[in-house]
Amino acid sequence: RAVKFTKRGLFLESLIYYHKYVVNPLVDVLRIIYTPFQADSFLIHASRDFPVEVVLTLEKLYGVKTIEDIVDRIELTDELFRNAVAEADIMLLQSKEGESLTDTNP
Repeated sequence: RAVKFTKRGLFLESLIYYHKYVVNPLVDVLRIIYTPFQADSFLIHASRDFPVEVVLTLEKLYGVKTIEDIVDRIELTDELFRNAVAEADIMLLQSKEGESLTDTNP
């Protein structure tokens, strides 16, 4: 939807859908990676909880001022989201492997 509204040249509509469907899901996955026991904190204490490079990236992603900014950042955010999901998936698999190892030890 964000792309649709950027093509129409509607900044406010593009902005709300960019946040809702593009950047916010990235934050949700980053929370799972960095603070799994506080996964529902969203951006509260993000500067404290995330590594500096992640905070700087999020500041850039949220700091859009024009439709062109949104268009430019959608692709970057999509790539970051896919990488974060892959990292979270690996963490989940490792966690499950660790659980199965402790289950088999007497």
